Amino acid sequence: MTSMLDMSVSTTSTSGVVATFMNQQVWKCLQIPAHNNGLFKPVFFAEEVLADISAAAGLRFCKGLLEAVQSSTPPSIDFFKSLPDVEPTDKWCDYVLVLEKERLYTPLLYFGSGTAWVSRGRTYTKADPHDPIMPKYVSLALLDGYRITAQRALIWGNIPAVKNVPNLYVEYLLFVAVEVTLSFYFCYGHT
Repeated sequence: MTSMLDMSVSTTSTSGVVATFMNQQVWKCLQIPAHNNGLFKPVFFAEEVLADISAAAGLRFCKGLLEAVQSSTPPSIDFFKSLPDVEPTDKWCDYVLVLEKERLYTPLLYFGSGTAWVSRGRTYTKADPHDPIMPKYVSLALLDGYRITAQRALIWGNIPAVKNVPNLYVEYLLFVAVEVTLSFYFCYGHT
């Protein structure tokens, strides 16, 4: 499988375009009351602040993400399955799980933020729907006969040093906000 670094956006200018577009989408998504968790508002109180935090986080994006979110039609399951594997690393990431069931059942997508990926990744590998850290909707899908067929990275960045607790918290919230946006974008339509 291709590593995350091989699939990343290759040029700084392209990466800047993706970052700008994603920041705009995250900001728009956070303006929808149902998506604006009370933790976001004190940190992301202005679009410029969100952009500054995103730039400081040094986010990297999988190849094809900009085209997928700008397309008038949702990407196929094959798009998500072609993304880089989520590797147990010292990086945070926003990821997608592809869940499939035999026959003609519609595949499912689950979006998450891998801020504790090593333990969460093991949970997905075991695929035990009764594991207490398994996300609720993934557990329900597994109990319904779905299998996790892919764990893929969409966006990633380095984890801030523990000594810098404010950045650690702020960047954690950034990854959660991007997770919310990607879930909304790919599951419910374009913002």
